[in-house]
Order: sequence, then C-alpha cells, then structure tokens
Amino acid sequence: MGLVVPPALARSLRSRSIVTPGLASLVVLASTSASAAVVPGRVILRTDDSIGGVPVTAVYEPFVNDGGAVGLLATLQDGDHALLVDGAAVWQGSMFMGAFLGIGEPTMDSTAAGGFVYSPSANGVDALFTDMGQLAIANDQAVGYAPGSTYVFHSRPTMTADGTIYWVAGINTGGSPAADDKALYRTPDGTAGSIEVVLRTGDMVDGLVVDDAGSGSDGGVDSDYAISEDGAHRIHVLNVEGDSAFDVVVVVDDVVVMREGEPTGMGDNWASFDLVSINANGDYLATGNTDTDEATDEFLAYNGAITIREGDVIGGVTLQTQASLRFASINDQGQATHAWGYQMAGSFRETIFFSCNAADLGASSLPVLTTFADSIDVDDDMVGDFTVQNMLSTTAIAARGLGETPFVYALVELNDGTSSNAVVEIPVICCGNGLVDPGEDCDDTNDDDTDDCLTTCLAASCGDGFLQDGVEECDDGNTDDGDECTSACLPAACGDGFVHDGVEECDDGNLEDGDGCRSDCTIEPEPGTTGDGLDESGGGSGGASAGTTGGPMTGADASGTGETDTDTDSGGISDGGGGCGCVAGQERPLTGFAWLLGLGVLGFGRRRRR
Repeated sequence: MGLVVPPALARSLRSRSIVTPGLASLVVLASTSASAAVVPGRVILRTDDSIGGVPVTAVYEPFVNDGGAVGLLATLQDGDHALLVDGAAVWQGSMFMGAFLGIGEPTMDSTAAGGFVYSPSANGVDALFTDMGQLAIANDQAVGYAPGSTYVFHSRPTMTADGTIYWVAGINTGGSPAADDKALYRTPDGTAGSIEVVLRTGDMVDGLVVDDAGSGSDGGVDSDYAISEDGAHRIHVLNVEGDSAFDVVVVVDDVVVMREGEPTGMGDNWASFDLVSINANGDYLATGNTDTDEATDEFLAYNGAITIREGDVIGGVTLQTQASLRFASINDQGQATHAWGYQMAGSFRETIFFSCNAADLGASSLPVLTTFADSIDVDDDMVGDFTVQNMLSTTAIAARGLGETPFVYALVELNDGTSSNAVVEIPVICCGNGLVDPGEDCDDTNDDDTDDCLTTCLAASCGDGFLQDGVEECDDGNTDDGDECTSACLPAACGDGFVHDGVEECDDGNLEDGDGCRSDCTIEPEPGTTGDGLDESGGGSGGASAGTTGGPMTGADASGTGETDTDTDSGGISDGGGGCGCVAGQERPLTGFAWLLGLGVLGFGRRRRR
C-alpha cells in the first residue's frame, strides 16, 4: 500500500528545492488495500554507494534542514566517515588533522546557509564538531559550572535556521568519570566563546525542579527535545524531583503540558514519553505509552491530546498488537509524518504515514510506504526497483524526516537482489482531497486547470501558464511583455505600451502619429534629419540641394514655380518650368522638379499629421 504518485508528478516535485506555503501540494491518491504498491521515490544514499571512490558501509538517520535539504551521516570502508547534505559530502572526518574522528552517534543537523553540526568521537572521547571545526570535547571545563566540572559527553546536536546550535551535555561535578549533571546548551554563532546554558539540573520549570542525572542517561534533562526551525519554541522531556510515579514531564516553552501519572483524557494516564517535535507555530507531537493495557498503550499525541494509538485503524492500516512508533515529525505547514511497526496476519510490517493536517492526525494520515508490501520505483517507469524490507529508524534517535518540501525521508532496508540500507525520499502530497490543507489556496477536487483553482491547489492567476476560462485571453506562463502574450494575459498589440520583439520598433501606448512613434509602431524620424529629408521651418518653401559632380543645385522652390537652378557644370541643364535637370552620359540622383515635387508632397503630408 502507499501513495500513488504519477512519475511526471514525482519529477515535478523533485525539481523544487524548497516549497514555500502556497506551493507545497499536488494531487494525491491513496491505496488502502493490502496489495503491494509501486511507490515513486529516490535513493539519497545507500550502502555500497561510494563517496570519493570509497564504498559506503553504513548510513544513518535523515535530518531535513530549513532549506528542505536532507542531511545524514555515513561510514566508509576505509574507516572514515562523511556528513552529507542534499546528497553531497560536505565534510569527512579525515579532513580534521588534530585527532582521529569517528561517528559517536548518528545525530546531526545542518542549515540552508551551509552550517552543520554533529557529535563524533575524537581520539575516543565525545566531541562536538561544526563547519568551523571543534566546538566542545569531553574532559574540558564545562561552561556554566564551577571550576573542575568537566564535560562527560555531548549528544543530540541540532541547529535552527539562523545557525544557533543546541545540544545536551553530561557534566561531572565531583571528579568521577560519570555524569552526575546534565544541561541543554546553545551557542548563537557556533563558537565556544558564546556557549551558554539553556536548562540544567536544579533549574525550576513551571514550579518543578529538574532532577539530577542519577536515574541514568535520560535523567534530569532528557535527550529527547526539539527546537523549532525559527528558534521560537522548545519542547523537552524532563525528569523532575518528587514522587517517581509523577516525575516525567513534557515541557513546551517552560510550561508543563503532559505529566506522568496524570489523566490523558481517554480513561488512562500518561506513563512514559519518547519522541517530541515542534514547529514555528508552537504545535507539537509527543509519543510514548499510557498505563492502560499493552494492546493499546502506545500513543501519538498532538498538542497534548492523543490522536492515534495502538489498535487504531489509520488509512486502512490496523495498528495491531505490539504496534510501536518509529519516528514522528511536524513541519511549519502543520503537516506531519509518523511511522509504526505492527503485527499483521502472521508477519510484522512497518508503515510510514503522512498527514496533510496534523490537527486532525487520525483522520488525515495516509500510508506512504509499507515494508514487505511496497517497492520503490527510482527511474519513473512504474516498475519497482527495490523492495522495502525494514524501517531502520527507532525512537532511540529523534530523526527529522519532514521539512517544508513535499517529501518524507526515512532510513530503510532495501533489496534489489542484494540487501542494503538507505535513506530514501518519497513524495507526499495532499491536493485533491477536497480540504484546503496547510500550504494550499483552494481544493476543488477536479483536474480542470481553466477554472479558478488549479490542480496544484493554487488560485488561478495571470502568469501561471493556464488559460483561465472567461478571464484571460492568453497565458504563456511568464511575465515577459516583449513576447506575444503580455503580463496582463492579453495578446500583444501595437499601442499596448510594450515593444514586442521582432515585430515592433516602438510602442508608446497610443495610435497617434507625429509623436516619435507611428501608429504602426515604427519609429518616426526626427524633423530635419536625413531620414526625413525635409526642412520644416515653415512658409511652404524648403531648400533642397542635390550634389552632383558638376556642382550644387540650390534655391528650389517647393511650390514648383520660380525655381532657380544654378549649376556651374557646363553639362547641367536648368529646369525652371517643370522639366528635369540632367547631365548627359552621367548617372546622378533624381533632381529638378520631380525631386522637389516629391519632397513637397511628403512635407505637406507631414504638416497635416502635425
């Protein structure tokens, strides 16, 4: 089962590096049957691919950045590793000469501006590296703590669009190698000098005190947290001091929104929390378990309310017993993606879902890709090139599989005769469901591009390339006023004020002559120029001279009478009464009365138009 997206549509989506609100969605058809589907997609990177000629041995979770590009880490056969953004390696561990770098954890992040961050090991100890080099390393003095307090580990780095870096660090304050304190750090400019504590053990949050790290690596400031891309909102899972039955909370912008042991509103209580995600509007997702029966205890909540839980039927898929979440993300357009593993008729399946409207997550989620059922078509021939065997993302890593572009990214196991792990890109689109979803102007459910709502769910407008019936006379899809269709979606015409290439010499927006541009949109020469040949000084007479080898002819009266023809050439003939002056046996320009008469008529015509 999966989204059925035509190949041409998938190619069109891929041609957009980022889709802003109003440009995000196109028609979607969903298959909810149990039969296999061929799903269009793209492999970003898989094992057995090569980077710099060296085979890739492992790929890790995807993280979509503010520019819509997906980032990930990969290990190489020679022991090196690479950090990729938008399919290109932007950093390899071997580039750093100060220490041997290895992948410490698969979490990373990047920005559209070219920044990146990840947490490698450096000569065997935990570190934090960015596009500017080493930022922090274990055993160094911990910022914000008393002298002698040192970093033990650095984990879960993330970045906002402006380049601010966040991460969780374990701190030792008593001289032992273990972490007895934890803190969420940030640096606004990516430098060590600007590192500051955001939240740490002992801080007060909404009347509760953040506990220490004594309960383990997830004690106190939990590693499950998220920052919106614009940096305006934060969500955390925290351990707080007090009764152990109520000591785990979800905090949004320093306000407790969910708490272990408290009612969910569905007849049970919150028991544990795993993944969290938040967008620029402050809307958030949280996953975990309740204290109800194991057959229904796994949940996905939107803004603190359970919208999907184990046992539900979502887009035709039953999340049967032992169903559990793999990942969950929400974007700034209010769309969401989530993946579940579940038991199905004697086999275990995993399905990625996409929701056009996270506020109605249960009703709007549709299956995108299902293991052991669907295959991925990477060459747009509607034939599956890879079968999908496993979803490899887990709740241990809060991957970010969804950005502002119409794609979901996931870490999966593929098989084309040989098994490989890969990060794949799958188109996900909403237009055509009859609802005006986030990112859409309209949705009239039809495939007519001549009405006021296009099949892209954008409002029809001049320049969109579609001829709107009864509104436009033409639409060539551009704003070029020099071609045959103007930016007002009217056919080009002389007098419309635009000079049309290859047709007009000028166009002054009117059909008058005598103003420099004639009514046929040809340039009108300036008076008295050689292009006009007239002296318009007035009075009905105009001097005209025609040079010959015999000498000048002067004093011609445009009225045709009283002409004086002075010719110093003995071969010249003076014509005073309407004849022609010529030189026998010699070519010369038209002269005499005929020449003057032509000028007089032309001059008369010019004066009348003026």
